[in-house]
Amino acid sequence: MVILLTGATSKIGQILLTRLVANPQITKIYALTRSPSKIRAEGKIEVVQADLTDSQLNLSQLPMIDLCIHLAGLTHTSKESLYFHVNHTATMKLALNLKRKGTSRFWYVSSQTAGQGAGTYALSKFLAEQDLLSLDWQQLLIFRPSEVVGAGGNEGLDKFIYLSKKFRICPWLFSYQPIRFSPIQVERVVDHFVSQLDSPKTKDVQVIRGEPVTSTQFAFQMLKKYGAIPLPIFIPALDTLNRILSSIGIFLLPRDQVARLMGAREQKPVKTIEIKTIVMS
Repeated sequence: MVILLTGATSKIGQILLTRLVANPQITKIYALTRSPSKIRAEGKIEVVQADLTDSQLNLSQLPMIDLCIHLAGLTHTSKESLYFHVNHTATMKLALNLKRKGTSRFWYVSSQTAGQGAGTYALSKFLAEQDLLSLDWQQLLIFRPSEVVGAGGNEGLDKFIYLSKKFRICPWLFSYQPIRFSPIQVERVVDHFVSQLDSPKTKDVQVIRGEPVTSTQFAFQMLKKYGAIPLPIFIPALDTLNRILSSIGIFLLPRDQVARLMGAREQKPVKTIEIKTIVMS
């Protein structure tokens, strides 16, 4: 099996790349990246330098690709139009390039927030899902991970964990309605990806999540584990302050962050598809 992997320089991409290399049924992995120096080309791995946002993107130099695993994406920016440019337009450019080459299997790593009314990031992912589903694939798997932790990143719950460890404080988010997380370890997400290599050729939308906790439960878990003091943050007040400051070019957080946090989950990209939920502890 020959695989094209995007987003291989991310933490989840690095772990997945290692697992793919160890899989005997995979003979070649093309790691597509803008920063080739960050990936070591050896054994099964061949690095392909390319920018998915390039209007002249051309993958004709690649051989036949059996499966594309598309991890690359933009998660946070103050320029909201970039979400659509990277997560929707560039994704479809990649997909159409591969369709012309005869690729029949495509995996898209989306987000549990994907949908309408949950901010521009969520909408950009949702539109990509819809357009990918409109194409003829032997297999299309759309993965919607919840809050991935253990990747050592500086976003989301990993940032909360970092603050808890380093400074002994943890944001305690609350609003007029309960705020819930479903944290899942990065290794468990990768486990699920690898388990799907032999899955039936079908079209699926899969939510991959951990056991749900409220924001209050999470904050007090950090108190118990790291001695981190819960720092109360009233989300509507934070959103108002962010809107005021963003009007003068100061961003406390991405403009759509609150909508992403509070938006509806498990929206169907097309009416005919069922959404599967995989809970991993």
